[in-house]
Amino acid sequence: MFGLEGYLLSAQILAIDPASRSPLERLPLVTLYLTERCNSRCVTCDYWRHGRADMNLDAVRRLLPSLGRLGTEVVLLSGGEPLLNPEWPAITHALRDVGLKVWLLTSGLGLAKHARRAELFDAITVSLDGTDRQTYQAIRGLDAFDKVCEGIRAAADHGVAPGVRVTVQRANFRQLPAFVSLAKDLGARQVSFLAVDVANPHAFGRTDGFASDLALGVDELPVLDELLCAMERDCAADFRSGFIAESPAKLRRTLLQYFAAIRGKAAYPSVRCNAPEFSAVVGATGRVQPCFFISGPVEARVRDGNEVGALSGALNGERMMALRSSIRAGARAECKTCVCSMWRDLACGTGRYCRLLAEAEAAEVIALDFCVPMLMQVPNGSRVCASMMQLPFAAETFDVVISGLALGHAAGVYPWMAEIARVLRGGGTLLYSDFHPDAARAGLTRSFKDADDETCSVPHAEYPVTVQMEAAKAAGLRVETVHEVRVGIELREAFVKSEDFYRNWHGIPIVLVVRAHK
Repeated sequence: MFGLEGYLLSAQILAIDPASRSPLERLPLVTLYLTERCNSRCVTCDYWRHGRADMNLDAVRRLLPSLGRLGTEVVLLSGGEPLLNPEWPAITHALRDVGLKVWLLTSGLGLAKHARRAELFDAITVSLDGTDRQTYQAIRGLDAFDKVCEGIRAAADHGVAPGVRVTVQRANFRQLPAFVSLAKDLGARQVSFLAVDVANPHAFGRTDGFASDLALGVDELPVLDELLCAMERDCAADFRSGFIAESPAKLRRTLLQYFAAIRGKAAYPSVRCNAPEFSAVVGATGRVQPCFFISGPVEARVRDGNEVGALSGALNGERMMALRSSIRAGARAECKTCVCSMWRDLACGTGRYCRLLAEAEAAEVIALDFCVPMLMQVPNGSRVCASMMQLPFAAETFDVVISGLALGHAAGVYPWMAEIARVLRGGGTLLYSDFHPDAARAGLTRSFKDADDETCSVPHAEYPVTVQMEAAKAAGLRVETVHEVRVGIELREAFVKSEDFYRNWHGIPIVLVVRAHK
């Protein structure tokens, strides 16, 4: 729940050396294709040409025991166009009734019609590929620009401001700055940019023989470069706030470098993705695949009548585990040209350090947390879902690791230090803070008020300062600085009932801050 954030300045993340074809025991994020049908006519996708199947409510109900066993937290509803499934409201209710967060990925064509039900979703993302009717119709195949904009506004008016996702391609790349302005005008929560995928002939329901000229030409690359420079200058506040989801450096990598690679003018951007380690896709017919772009083995299927453990069985068959192992090792050709990689930051929470690191112009920020809803709020950098006790990174990956108030949630201080030391490069820095053990011994607790004004205390292990120093030394880390933040001295921020707090606990060290080097 609290944050350990790492950022990479120059080191390259290498493929994890898989010790075995390990089974998945937790699956925080699951994507359900509610239908293969679609009411758009996109030039990038073929679902609308041949999609027929829908996922029904009974099939989703049969999945619920598996989702519970796997600790699923978030379900992404996708397709096809999920709102074409007539049972989508009942399916959404069934998921929410068991405590799952529901995220909708939609073309937005039906969003205005269903906006009064927007509160059913914890998050909504709308695909919007033009800033005017002509561009939208050229890409999406329908004169529906005004209808989609109406849906975004309506959802925002009903309390769920959607995110806007733009698939950048030859027909719309000149509108990049205009997309930022349009997203603001529509009341969107955020805008993100993704390069059109032209390298995978089987993604998005494409049939054999898919070919297109959607990517930018060589002569258009300098134009994109100038646009990105202008956005970095003119939209600086939007980058800092996270309204633009990607950093300027990431846009240069995922757009400019990617399109240059398509034209043979650069190497493809390095891909770091462990999506199959924390998520999976279940198709409308029950087929299970490790991600959007790679099909699963033919036998990986959630079958009718197979309830308890159905999804676990599909995920952990021999061939599916072997497929994940090959993805982890970087052996899949699809991964090398992927435009939509996902990577899980060590207990990053909502990404407060990510924002600071991005503002400080860190070359790349990687956020890791075990809680997907937390990760969904991280505005900058790559997001990774994993345990901080078993980091999915190669040895000597990071120049700096920053951890905020996470150590007390670790199963042990020695393995925690050892795991961080493993991923730090020689000369690298660990900077961490934690609830001071003296504060715990004095009777202070980590607590907060919930929505009902009830006090909730966060369980927290107490590791004496001397033990932390011994653990750092055992891990090969040299402690340089130890700083104690004391109530009423270094800590003097005003808050509700702060006068009583400062009077009762004056001088007690409440936070420990440590900097160490490898």
